[in-house]
Amino acid sequence: MDARSIPRRLVFPTLMILLGTGCEESPLSSPTALRPAAQLSHGPADVERPFRWKGEGVLVSQEFAPGFPDEESDFGGRCSVPSHFVISFTVTAEASHLGRITAVLEHCSEIDFQTGQTTLRDGFQVITAANGDELWATYRSADVPDGEFDELVQFAGGTGRFENASGEGLTRAVCQRATGTCPIVEFRGVLAYDASDRGR
Repeated sequence: MDARSIPRRLVFPTLMILLGTGCEESPLSSPTALRPAAQLSHGPADVERPFRWKGEGVLVSQEFAPGFPDEESDFGGRCSVPSHFVISFTVTAEASHLGRITAVLEHCSEIDFQTGQTTLRDGFQVITAANGDELWATYRSADVPDGEFDELVQFAGGTGRFENASGEGLTRAVCQRATGTCPIVEFRGVLAYDASDRGR
């Protein structure tokens, strides 16, 4: 099937509400600040805790590759492989250990026009806890046999008590094209951090 004949309804459904809104600057002010978990230093006080949150999201912006759907782009080096679009959204939720959180997320997406499947790559996420501490993470499409949770999240430091945080888990999102919202965004996993990092 030729890509030019693919209905845009096959693109990640929640994008379509944003086609007329224009693009905005990435809400992630410093994605390069996210550090791979392997580079983090950990002490004996780190405690691994079950970590869950559930809330809702709102799409903020998207940028399609020039010539979409026929062409892809690395978006000036933002994406590690040529992608069809970059999308960002915000989430508000109640989280264990963090209270009321707000999260800003952004990722690159590539579409398989044969199946309509979208692959997420190079995702960055900044979660702000109720007290203002930030928890940083990367995420991508989950390569796990789980039909419900579809994003693998890996925590990679932050600020305050999350300076050396680590852990991982899975996220799922249920989104509605008509409203441009995701009424269900849910995470389940583990989080390790040293509470004594606060205030350093």
